[in-house]
Amino acid sequence: MTIGLRARRQSTMRSAAWSKWCWPILCGRTRRVALPVSVVVGTVLLAVNQGSQLLAGDADPAMAFRVLANYAIPYVVSSIGYLDASSTPPHSPGAGTTLGEDA
Repeated sequence: MTIGLRARRQSTMRSAAWSKWCWPILCGRTRRVALPVSVVVGTVLLAVNQGSQLLAGDADPAMAFRVLANYAIPYVVSSIGYLDASSTPPHSPGAGTTLGEDA
């Protein structure tokens, strides 16, 4: 009986993580913020990491994966930052804590 409860709890945790993080990222709730960040940061990463290969014409299949990663990673990171910032309430100054104190 404990195993069934544990499996149900893990399934619930997976679906909660999917609905909180994965679904909004994949369905575009964060697109307005994350897409411009991804384009700028991905282009800079592309120029730094694969710029010489592109200019020399030394493209290989593995480079396609790296180019996609240059754009996908900033998109996911900025999406998670947006979702995290929008899910936590702002700290109100003067609420009994000072800078550096943990609530």
